[in-house]
Amino acid sequence: MAAFDPYHKWLGIPPNEQPVNHYRLLGVTLFECDPDVIDAATEQRVLYLRHCATGQHIAESQKLLNEVAAARLCLLNADKRGQYDERLRESLAQESSAVAESHAALPAGRNAQGGVTEPREVLADVLKLVSSERMPTVIGTNKPRWAMLVPIQAMSRTKMAAVAIAVLVAVAVGFKLFSGGNDSTEDELSKGDGSPVAAKKSTTAKSLTGQRAGEEWKANGLKMPFRWCPAGSFYMGSPKTARIHYDDETLVNVSLSQGFWIGRYEVTQAEWREVMGSTPWKRNENVAEGDRTPAVCIDWRDAKLFCSTLTEQERRAGRLPKDWEYRLPTEAQWEYACRAGSETQYYFGNDDKQLLEHAWYMTNSPSLKPVHEVGGKRPNAWGLHDMSGNVSEWCRDGYLPNLIGGTDPEMELPSSDRVRRGGSVLSQTVACRSAFRGRDSSIRRWHDLGFRVVIVRVEK
Repeated sequence: MAAFDPYHKWLGIPPNEQPVNHYRLLGVTLFECDPDVIDAATEQRVLYLRHCATGQHIAESQKLLNEVAAARLCLLNADKRGQYDERLRESLAQESSAVAESHAALPAGRNAQGGVTEPREVLADVLKLVSSERMPTVIGTNKPRWAMLVPIQAMSRTKMAAVAIAVLVAVAVGFKLFSGGNDSTEDELSKGDGSPVAAKKSTTAKSLTGQRAGEEWKANGLKMPFRWCPAGSFYMGSPKTARIHYDDETLVNVSLSQGFWIGRYEVTQAEWREVMGSTPWKRNENVAEGDRTPAVCIDWRDAKLFCSTLTEQERRAGRLPKDWEYRLPTEAQWEYACRAGSETQYYFGNDDKQLLEHAWYMTNSPSLKPVHEVGGKRPNAWGLHDMSGNVSEWCRDGYLPNLIGGTDPEMELPSSDRVRRGGSVLSQTVACRSAFRGRDSSIRRWHDLGFRVVIVRVEK
């Protein structure tokens, strides 16, 4: 049986990309120097690793916590960071040059336009790309993200060589095809009858699949940010021995067979107006207007209509593959995303006092126009905001008094009662717990009830 690898299991860093540098360990851009970004990254790493400090892996969690703390101290000290960066650059340069030496004698071939292209020139460009500083940024920042770019800077020399060989094979295959008499350009393809048609660039299913928990994606027309939730298993509900437990929260084991994207925030008024062209909250005098304020006073059917409308818009624009769609989350997807690997009362632990930092609820919200702009409180370990408060959120499922476990559970019922999850500005602490389940008629339009959306892969 393979030894437990906390870097791979908890941080998504496979063995062939270890040992990791400080930037990779914290999940920030290579050579990041902004102390606020470094502190935010450290905080989220520590929060997540503390959730992992259970059972037989407490020692591994503590070891990683110590390494994260050491990395933070190094990167926040200008002198130490300068010395560390110099050594790191030398190491990366050595790895790149080792691969570059192997490509000098490669043959030439034809490119897509019929001209001669040197494969070594292509490889040189690839080496320039992989040695650049473009890496995924820390969860919780607004800095540019290159989500699909493998962090080459953290690779071993063997891995670098493997990447280079794979590139060369692809280049060779391309030259073989082009030299066989296909004179079409990259902007023109051929139909089955030989007539040319314009090539349409669109998002592929492969490119839409996330790589690690908490990875951000917002290549949609609304620039709506999403976070990746990988496939996995968890215990849904709360144990009967918990300090607070309700009968409809009885613990069940759930497996989610596919990863999915979930909105980093609740759907905002600006996003709703852009898609639906209406303002249903204007009829309620207790709702403050604002582009970043959650869209509320929306019933379950209209929330579903928003998802289907957005799906069609994004598919027509070529930004969404046909086998992916926007939906309301299932109840299981919602709780899985909310917990983000935690098993405690709240995603941040069991201390009610910390709720003030993570959620808008009855204690810290005004009685008049209480709903706040999204993102005003601290996120969970996967970068999701307002999962415990601000507004409750519709789920796809019909409500049943007992949770159902198993693989990809969804309670598809004709009942008009639908599940709502998450606390709101009208909630006491008990309703802000990750396991708390609410219910409402599908036609209800409350000023503390909104929704967030997921992007899921569906059967063709």
